[in-house]
Amino acid sequence: SARGEYVGGVIAPGIEISVEALGVKGAQLRKIEVARPRSVIGKNTVEAMQAGIVYGFAGQVDGVVGRMARELADDPDNVTVIATGGLAPMVL
Repeated sequence: SARGEYVGGVIAPGIEISVEALGVKGAQLRKIEVARPRSVIGKNTVEAMQAGIVYGFAGQVDGVVGRMARELADDPDNVTVIATGGLAPMVL
């Protein structure tokens, strides 16, 4: 808030959970290394999984932050976002 108060947030599954879920639940998919994709368009299964996970999660973050900014509405272009976790830089 303008007074420096925490106003809330979200908790969502992250990149590592997504990698694990695809490796366990995806038909004929294995667990892959988490790495920044070279491109949004994967040229093989591993690249496609990396792109889907990283850029999909980045889109999720962008969408949630945008909705929060509009909901807070006083000044949606002036919102402080704090991303935590070891993989946060990968999606920012």
